[in-house]
Amino acid sequence: MHTDFRGVAQGLIEAHWPEEAERLGEPAAWLRRAEQDTARLAMALAGFVESGGLVEHTRFLGHVVVLPLRGPVAVAAPLGDREYIVMGQQFLEVLRFRHQLTAGFRMAEYLVRSAAPLPDGLEQSRALAYWAGQEWIHDWFRTSDPIPDLARHVRSPLALGLESDCLMQALLFLVLHECGHFALGHVTHGPNDHGIASFEQLSCDPLTPPKRQELAADAWAARALHWPNPTWQSTAIFRLFLLFGIAQAALQIHPPEHPYVHDRCAHLLEVLRLAGVGVDEQVKQMPVFAAQEYVLRARRTERIPKPAATEGLAVLVGFLEQISRHFEVAGGDGAMMRWMHNEGAPTRPW
Repeated sequence: MHTDFRGVAQGLIEAHWPEEAERLGEPAAWLRRAEQDTARLAMALAGFVESGGLVEHTRFLGHVVVLPLRGPVAVAAPLGDREYIVMGQQFLEVLRFRHQLTAGFRMAEYLVRSAAPLPDGLEQSRALAYWAGQEWIHDWFRTSDPIPDLARHVRSPLALGLESDCLMQALLFLVLHECGHFALGHVTHGPNDHGIASFEQLSCDPLTPPKRQELAADAWAARALHWPNPTWQSTAIFRLFLLFGIAQAALQIHPPEHPYVHDRCAHLLEVLRLAGVGVDEQVKQMPVFAAQEYVLRARRTERIPKPAATEGLAVLVGFLEQISRHFEVAGGDGAMMRWMHNEGAPTRPW
């Protein structure tokens, strides 16, 4: 933990987000929660890393700071001669929301694959929940309005607990990605190819220097990780990339400094292949899912009518409780965990 959290947090706001200072108001009003959120995130990631031996050490977690910033903030931010990795509180809430919802989709897929009896109307409720979740995330990226914590509304803890490892893996990769920017000199020394040129032949669009940096930071993070369970680890990271794709589609822009989501997925698969990390064949379809997800949001095509905005939370909670109750009666939590860790590459994005 930072010895002078107040000074670090205020210094980062003033140096990198001065326009946020007025919105945040008196520091005492937000510093306490920011410090608590930072400590919780560092503790959760440290426990996850140490339980699986996923990286050599956890010293880098001392550079993580959670701040009450709006928008998809996860960035390497220097302050004086120190390097920090800043995570936005709202962005962490969106990641949690998406993983909570994904837990329900994964349980539904497991039941389908195992030929177990299915709840009535499962396909319809799953599709409605997908649309409701997408719309909530879509609106958050546009307006930064609060997003719900489904754990407060869903009575069954099963759906929310099954995805904790995947969420931690996604966050760990994101933190390591930002460490990569520092380690590769992107923050202080500007663009550097770092061997990305060879990937340009596979890319959907020209790789500008900032895009090369993003891919290089992804590769650095992948090489810093150990991969004892590459199927679910890579699935968790691809879900993170898919969320970025939703952001691009929601805002109807493609940020010039970031590669297409499809490229990030395909590049990571190539890095893992070169490192000798075996990935399930179905995981290799995730770049296709990324492209489909982007097109789906950009064109706003609809196979099943979306629920009204006022019904969104009820639809999500109803789906999660329905699938959780059914799954608990089937007694499948242990079997599903083994499936997720060994075979559980998704065959569809929802």
